[in-house]
Amino acid sequence: MKAFTMDSLPSEDKLINRIDSGEVLYFANELARTNIKELQEIVIPLTLYNLFYPEKEADNAVEHRYTMFKSTGESAVIDFANGGSKDVTSVSVGGKMYSSPIRHAAVKIDYTLFELENQTIRNTIERKRREALRSNYRRINDTLLKGDNTFGLSGILNNKQIDPATAVISTGWAARTGDLIEADLFAAYNAALNNTGGTIKPDTLLMSASTYDLISTKSYTTTNISFVTQSVLQTFLTKANTIKNVVRCTELNGAFSGNANGFIFFNNSPEFIYQVLSHPFRILPPVTENGGLQFSALALSGYGGLIVPQPKMFASRYGC
Repeated sequence: MKAFTMDSLPSEDKLINRIDSGEVLYFANELARTNIKELQEIVIPLTLYNLFYPEKEADNAVEHRYTMFKSTGESAVIDFANGGSKDVTSVSVGGKMYSSPIRHAAVKIDYTLFELENQTIRNTIERKRREALRSNYRRINDTLLKGDNTFGLSGILNNKQIDPATAVISTGWAARTGDLIEADLFAAYNAALNNTGGTIKPDTLLMSASTYDLISTKSYTTTNISFVTQSVLQTFLTKANTIKNVVRCTELNGAFSGNANGFIFFNNSPEFIYQVLSHPFRILPPVTENGGLQFSALALSGYGGLIVPQPKMFASRYGC
């Protein structure tokens, strides 16, 4: 038996007259093969997938275990030379072991014997494979934001350990001056800082795309002064100098209470927040249907949601 792949096709004037089950299975295995370049091209539009650091679990893992810290230890001054270490707090105060399940994004690839045999249209199966890969990673990206309560996966907006978003003081930023918008930003920025006793400084601002577009183009103005050379966002960032990354996130458009836009401050260190990934793409042996004329193969991508060992570092606002 000579197996074949997408690149080992028959000549233009010849069709494969007989395809046995071994060849069909080999072909399914070829469909599951992805390369790093292809995967990168597919996930480029996925803001959250590209933002959070990945932690790889084994392909057959069923859960991911981690420690969550609901508070941080505060260092004390001690008389080390005389053994004065009594009542010194531990950095692991509030730490507790948790586990997160490994689930799968899944979609079926359906193809026919005619597509498999025919030289001129076999590339339609390849297009279906790429769309299956793309579909799985869209689901993973969506889960990083919203989680999946049914299957126990956590995202930013459904994590019960993260304080829920609250409304900004000056709602409707399009009609607000720069000083009022800046005050709303700093109220959330300081809340994120204070929640951890100042030990974890926000370095990332994740914003709804429409909110980002507004404050990155809106000139900073107050009642009496106009700085026409700087936007509201630029003015804020010159003062909040720990923010290293402002992320325009289309996935956050309308994602908050009442379909509102909003923003989130946090520290994007892999110590404090990361995503769990298992196998990137796998296709199970195809199921034969309709007397052997059709095939249906399940395409799987393993992942474990968003893990947040330091949930108190977040501050979220909406109503912009």
